[in-house]
Amino acid sequence: MTDNEYYRGLAESSLQYFGERMMTTPQGLSQFLVALDFSLSKPKQVIIAGVSTDPSTQSILKELHSRFIPNKIILLADGGEGQRVLASHLPFVKGIRMIGGKPTAYICENYSCELPTSDLAVIAQLLEGKRKNPQ
Repeated sequence: MTDNEYYRGLAESSLQYFGERMMTTPQGLSQFLVALDFSLSKPKQVIIAGVSTDPSTQSILKELHSRFIPNKIILLADGGEGQRVLASHLPFVKGIRMIGGKPTAYICENYSCELPTSDLAVIAQLLEGKRKNPQ
């Protein structure tokens, strides 16, 4: 999530250390297989600027969870203490804000983000990778 080289190195070392066991007894290391799959993919990063209890935020989350996207990272930028803690590890999160007072989704892949949007139809298309955000 943080793209921190130190943590990436630890993860890669762990995967290498257990690599032979994953091939010979995969049923015993299912979470390592999940971690391996995640490390080989380009996960979508979705940052939602909004309050978790807001119905519009819940609609964005419902749209996100309505499709199978196994390798995703979801963060909530709530404008409060949680966002400040996230920003201490991911400085760009400090600038994530709702637009026009509406909960807003920032959909990214490989740390490159589309323009933010509050439009559920646009969010759905971005999650499917069917269009670039023209906003």
